[in-house]
Amino acid sequence: MMGKEINQKGINSRTKLEDLLDKQHGLYQLANRLNWDYLIEAYGPYYVENNGRPGIPIRVVVGLHYLKYLEQESDESVVEKFCKNPYWQYFCGLEYFQHTLPCHPTTLIKWRNRVGINGVEKLLEHVINTAKREVFFSGKTRGLTQGLKKLLRARSAIEPIIGHAKYDHGLGRNYLLGTVGDKINEVLAGCAFNLRKMMRLLKIDPTTYKAEFAV
Repeated sequence: MMGKEINQKGINSRTKLEDLLDKQHGLYQLANRLNWDYLIEAYGPYYVENNGRPGIPIRVVVGLHYLKYLEQESDESVVEKFCKNPYWQYFCGLEYFQHTLPCHPTTLIKWRNRVGINGVEKLLEHVINTAKREVFFSGKTRGLTQGLKKLLRARSAIEPIIGHAKYDHGLGRNYLLGTVGDKINEVLAGCAFNLRKMMRLLKIDPTTYKAEFAV
């Protein structure tokens, strides 16, 4: 079962993450632009209420998948580093910092198997829609010059995009099983590419938190 709400009762922390973190930070900004309620509702039908023990909140699992490809992590490493990084925790919807792992790495495998390629494509669709809303349809150019618009339309822009997705977001190496795993890997690499592109167009430096929390 997958939970919808994040319960942190019993966590010994008096200060909320939003009061500790830099509000100009890349992941802080991005966390507040994605429509998590939409994603929770979109993935809700894949789960049954009151079936067994409380599950991992949908936002946590979705957030971990975005982070996994944004930072080129494995299922194991993204779960392990989660409990060391307050920005990752805020991105995944936690209100207070926690020192425990969010889930077992196999939870991510089970989630991908449950939602399949059609479910994973919802992640990419939402990233693209968010980018359009925040950057293109906001009434502000936010760095989108005529030259950049021309570049985005150019066919020659395709090869650099593929190159970045391969070397920066895991498209070039896939550890997911089978043909479906290949497709899921491609979609999640596309999510990461567009997330970082959106951060750049919004004048957010995506390398700030990566440098601070590199292990």
